[in-house]
Amino acid sequence: MKKGWTGFALLLVLLSQAHGQEIWRQADGQGHVRYADRPFPGAVRIQSPGTAGWRLRAGPPPSKAAQGEAQAVTQAAALGLEIASPAAGETVWGAGGGLEVRLLVNGELEGGAVLSILLDGAEASWQGELPVLRLAEVWRGEHRLRARVLDARGRELAASEEVRFFKREPAIPEP
Repeated sequence: MKKGWTGFALLLVLLSQAHGQEIWRQADGQGHVRYADRPFPGAVRIQSPGTAGWRLRAGPPPSKAAQGEAQAVTQAAALGLEIASPAAGETVWGAGGGLEVRLLVNGELEGGAVLSILLDGAEASWQGELPVLRLAEVWRGEHRLRARVLDARGRELAASEEVRFFKREPAIPEP
C-alpha cells in the first residue's frame, strides 16, 4: 500500500512541475508524508530532480498547412452546434413533406465555413437562414437528423448530436 501512495505522490510531483506549479511536502515523526499544492505549517517546497532545466526549444515556423490545421482545431473548439427542433423522440406533424429545423450555433463561423444537414445519413438540401431552416421531402416515418459545419476543405469543424424524430402527415383518402 505504501508503494502505491509513493508512486501517486511522485506522479503528482512530476505533473505539477511540468505545469509549473509548486509542491509542498511535510513528513511527521511517524513517517506519514503529506503533499499539497499550497504551503502549510511545517511543509517544505520540493522540486523533482531534472525538471528545473526543462525548456522548450524554438523550432522552425509552422507551414501554411499546419497553420490551417491549428486554426481549424481552434475554431472547432470554439463552435457549438445543436439541433433545438425537432427534439429527440418528438413527433412532428406536417403536410407536403416540409420540415422546419431550428439550430443553435454558439460561436462565429469563419469565412468559407459551410453548414451541412444530414437527413438519414444523406446530405439534405435546405432553405432559409440560421437559426431556422426548412427541409423539403421529409415524409412520414422515423428519421435521423444531424447538422455539421465544414471548413472550405470539407473538414468537420463542429457537429450536433444526431436527433431521432418521427414525421407524421395527414392521410388523404383517394376519391
